[in-house]
Amino acid sequence: MSTKTFDIFIETVTDSGGKTGNYIRARPLPGQGYPADMRVSCSKSMRNNHPIGTQFCLAVKLVVGRDGTEYLYANPRSNYEVLAD
Repeated sequence: MSTKTFDIFIETVTDSGGKTGNYIRARPLPGQGYPADMRVSCSKSMRNNHPIGTQFCLAVKLVVGRDGTEYLYANPRSNYEVLAD
Protein backbone atom coordinates (compact mmCIF):
# COMPACT_ATOMS: atom_id res chain seq x y z
CA MET A 1 0.00 0.00 0.00
CA SER A 2 1.09 3.50 -0.72
CA THR A 3 1.48 5.95 2.14
CA LYS A 4 1.01 8.95 -0.15
CA THR A 5 -2.12 11.02 0.22
CA PHE A 6 -4.39 11.87 -2.68
CA ASP A 7 -7.59 13.86 -3.07
CA ILE A 8 -10.91 12.06 -3.31
CA PHE A 9 -14.57 13.07 -3.44
CA ILE A 10 -16.80 11.62 -0.74
CA GLU A 11 -20.35 11.94 0.57
CA THR A 12 -21.94 11.36 3.94
CA VAL A 13 -24.52 8.62 4.39
CA THR A 14 -26.50 7.06 7.23
CA ASP A 15 -25.28 3.63 8.34
CA SER A 16 -27.60 1.81 10.72
CA GLY A 17 -25.32 -1.24 10.86
CA GLY A 18 -23.45 0.04 13.92
CA LYS A 19 -23.74 -1.49 17.37
CA THR A 20 -25.49 1.45 19.03
CA GLY A 21 -27.77 2.81 16.31
CA ASN A 22 -27.42 5.17 13.39
CA TYR A 23 -24.10 6.66 12.43
CA ILE A 24 -23.08 9.21 9.85
CA ARG A 25 -20.46 7.57 7.66
CA ALA A 26 -18.55 8.65 4.58
CA ARG A 27 -18.06 6.80 1.31
CA PRO A 28 -16.32 7.55 -1.99
CA LEU A 29 -18.39 8.98 -4.81
CA PRO A 30 -18.62 6.71 -7.88
CA GLY A 31 -16.13 6.84 -10.75
CA GLN A 32 -12.94 7.16 -8.71
CA GLY A 33 -11.85 3.52 -8.68
CA TYR A 34 -13.06 2.70 -5.17
CA PRO A 35 -16.21 0.76 -4.27
CA ALA A 36 -19.15 2.84 -3.03
CA ASP A 37 -19.34 0.72 0.12
CA MET A 38 -15.69 1.35 1.08
CA ARG A 39 -15.34 3.08 4.43
CA VAL A 40 -13.69 6.47 4.71
CA SER A 41 -12.29 7.30 8.13
CA CYS A 42 -12.49 11.07 8.53
CA SER A 43 -13.38 13.84 10.97
CA LYS A 44 -16.49 13.11 13.02
CA SER A 45 -17.18 16.83 13.41
CA MET A 46 -16.95 17.29 9.63
CA ARG A 47 -19.58 14.56 9.16
CA ASN A 48 -21.83 15.81 11.97
CA ASN A 49 -21.69 19.52 11.08
CA HIS A 50 -23.21 19.06 7.62
CA PRO A 51 -26.43 17.41 6.42
CA ILE A 52 -26.46 13.76 5.31
CA GLY A 53 -25.57 13.67 1.60
CA THR A 54 -23.05 16.49 1.78
CA GLN A 55 -20.18 16.00 -0.65
CA PHE A 56 -16.60 16.82 0.23
CA CYS A 57 -13.12 16.77 -1.28
CA LEU A 58 -10.37 15.72 1.10
CA ALA A 59 -6.91 14.17 1.14
CA VAL A 60 -6.83 10.47 2.07
CA LYS A 61 -4.51 7.51 1.96
CA LEU A 62 -5.34 3.86 1.41
CA VAL A 63 -4.68 1.77 4.51
CA VAL A 64 -5.29 -1.79 5.65
CA GLY A 65 -7.05 -2.41 8.96
CA ARG A 66 -6.13 -5.09 11.48
CA ASP A 67 -8.73 -7.39 9.96
CA GLY A 68 -7.19 -6.98 6.49
CA THR A 69 -9.95 -4.70 5.18
CA GLU A 70 -8.84 -1.76 3.06
CA TYR A 71 -10.25 1.67 3.80
CA LEU A 72 -9.47 5.31 3.10
CA TYR A 73 -8.07 7.41 5.95
CA ALA A 74 -8.14 11.20 6.25
CA ASN A 75 -6.38 12.91 9.13
CA PRO A 76 -9.22 14.42 11.23
CA ARG A 77 -7.32 17.72 11.46
CA SER A 78 -6.83 18.02 7.69
CA ASN A 79 -8.58 20.66 5.66
CA TYR A 80 -11.48 19.69 3.46
CA GLU A 81 -13.69 21.39 0.91
CA VAL A 82 -17.48 21.24 0.95
CA LEU A 83 -18.67 20.65 -2.62
CA ALA A 84 -22.44 20.44 -2.10
CA ASP A 85 -24.81 20.38 0.87
